[in-house]
Amino acid sequence: MRGARRVAILAIAMLSCAAASTGAPAPGSAATAAGDAEAPLEAAVIAQINEFRASQGLQPFVTSPVLSAFAARHAQDMLAKGYFGHDEPGGQTALERLTAFYGPQGYDLTNTGENISASVGPGDAAAFVQDWVADPEHRDILLGTGRGPLYTSAGVSVVTADSAPGVYAGLGQVTVLTAEFGPPQPVYGQSVLVAPVSGVVRVKPPGAKTFTTLNATGVFDSGTQVDTTKGRIRLTSVADESANVQTADFYRGQFTVSYTPDFPETTPGGTPSLLTNLQLTGPLTGCRRVAATRRLAGQNATPPKRRPKPKGPTTRSLWGDGTGHFRTQGAYASATVRGTYWLTQDTCKGTRVQVLTGLVDVFNIKGNIHTPVAAGHSLIVPKPK
Repeated sequence: MRGARRVAILAIAMLSCAAASTGAPAPGSAATAAGDAEAPLEAAVIAQINEFRASQGLQPFVTSPVLSAFAARHAQDMLAKGYFGHDEPGGQTALERLTAFYGPQGYDLTNTGENISASVGPGDAAAFVQDWVADPEHRDILLGTGRGPLYTSAGVSVVTADSAPGVYAGLGQVTVLTAEFGPPQPVYGQSVLVAPVSGVVRVKPPGAKTFTTLNATGVFDSGTQVDTTKGRIRLTSVADESANVQTADFYRGQFTVSYTPDFPETTPGGTPSLLTNLQLTGPLTGCRRVAATRRLAGQNATPPKRRPKPKGPTTRSLWGDGTGHFRTQGAYASATVRGTYWLTQDTCKGTRVQVLTGLVDVFNIKGNIHTPVAAGHSLIVPKPK
């Protein structure tokens, strides 16, 4: 970001020159995104970047919808507020913005980079990338010079406006591009990001035979088992199809993390969105199982044989603390949150949900009943008889 001010001055001079030679289109609407997340221009920019990297003997970037959404927020902000730069005038600096995004994921900024560009008119992918290649600082970001092995993903957003304020005033139609480069990101409905916070954390991806200790942030497929009985994690998942991310801490429990549809009644008029579901999987081997009675013709029920008292845990639990669309699921009830601090605990007799802050929707799985539980309260859903 050291050349942000210099880049902004050069870019605005370029815009003014282009406007004089091409003529200024008539003023129009406010800033609108140039297509969807899979817009042709954005895809073309990624293709141009990867073509350049291939010419330098480097692997292509993996396209990340999460990084594209992050890029879109900055591109839209620049057009809406009429500035061109990595720092928002009077607002967040690039360092603050990037730290706020990557910090909760457990990443530092050594594996990140950001390029921006602008032009009068609809924009051209080849021209955008050629300008970056021609400038040493921007070229280094494309190449990953000085970055680490996690510098593998990219997201691009192109935003066009028929007119815009500030430095774009009087230029007619303008296009602003932001490209984010960074470490691996989760994918909606497919994977999550798990970062160890404290203690000992173990993970067991789908297909693995044993747990392994987690020492650094990693992306894991849906269906991964996580053991935080002696540690704490910060879990980042994708909240919606727009690739917005959400983060919460979980600890003192063992669970399987996956994406699952929200309850249909909570999403009227549309397809249920996906929640990040954490199902308790710790053992309950200390709970006695009631043997079924046997009935013979003409006889009363035969009393079950007395079994020795089982050994092992009689409770399992999981604490959660964070904001987002998360659900913790016990044996007999689940707890869906939108940002709170809560406990889900299975016992031999049922599932208890305790809420310290916020509001939780507790769902009785067998009874198909929803009950809101507010801060300072708890609810026990008994084991069906």
